[in-house]
Amino acid sequence: MNLDRLLTDLQQIKKDAITVKTAIDMRKKTSMALGGKASLGITIHEEAAFLPLFTILKERQIPFFLLGKGSNLLCSDTYFNGVMIQLGNAFKTCSLQDPNQIICGAAVADSKVEQFAATNHLGDLAFLATIPGSLGGAVFMNAGAYGYEIKDSLLWVDTWNVQTLQIERFTTDQLDFKYRSSYFHQHKEQIILRACFQLQKDNQLALQTKSKQWLQKRKETQPINKKTCGSLFRNPPNNFAAKLIEECGLKGHIQGGARVSPIHSNFIENFNSASFQDVIDLITLIQTTVLAKKGITLQLEGEVLHLDKIQLIK
Repeated sequence: MNLDRLLTDLQQIKKDAITVKTAIDMRKKTSMALGGKASLGITIHEEAAFLPLFTILKERQIPFFLLGKGSNLLCSDTYFNGVMIQLGNAFKTCSLQDPNQIICGAAVADSKVEQFAATNHLGDLAFLATIPGSLGGAVFMNAGAYGYEIKDSLLWVDTWNVQTLQIERFTTDQLDFKYRSSYFHQHKEQIILRACFQLQKDNQLALQTKSKQWLQKRKETQPINKKTCGSLFRNPPNNFAAKLIEECGLKGHIQGGARVSPIHSNFIENFNSASFQDVIDLITLIQTTVLAKKGITLQLEGEVLHLDKIQLIK
């Protein structure tokens, strides 16, 4: 990638529509404090910037990846000669569409979505108070907790298709939602912009009480003040990943600077300047041990981003 040439091209885009920074340290962008560097970081503040930006990236054949809050991501400590993209101001708002519908941008924090819904006396999203990410990531992985999932109240999602350079709308039935999975896992050409929810009227105080109770439970049972990437493995059918890991004697196990959390076994903590390889080695150990002792293959819940293997989306 010719960085100087790209920076010159980007000057064609309306001022304040994007923010451009060089030498992005991914350790500062992920909740686990893992990652190498990206040549360039671009934050998109206006929807009108998508067409000129992705036209440039497509014409110059420049690879990119989209980053949300980095709360469910394992990022390699290699170098990425391309562009890290984040959504900015235009995608950090919520609005009331009608008395029972809200539309929220993909960059809105999950907890802010829950608060907006509760303020408008709307239920069904209280579980989002316990998920430390942004709405785009929650839709991407069909996030859920306490018996609720994103898909349950979702009406539609707007995306930017980087191949066709157009905005597209998907209804819930088109998105192949499964447990911690969606259509978007196989369609990385789609960037989630916003989502619309159909919600039920509820009592604001009751909703706030429920979310506070769930938050307190999370504080008591999860390592929320540690450097983690959230729940590491999906729960197998009729079982719990944390239970299996603990029964295999791996709770608190240390690999380099990474360890299985002594608080909750389905979390890995970066407790001593862990490398990406430390974490991968620990994941492999957990998977092989649980398979050998329990006959169950644990699948990762979060995303693994190999910066040196990101491919160009044509």
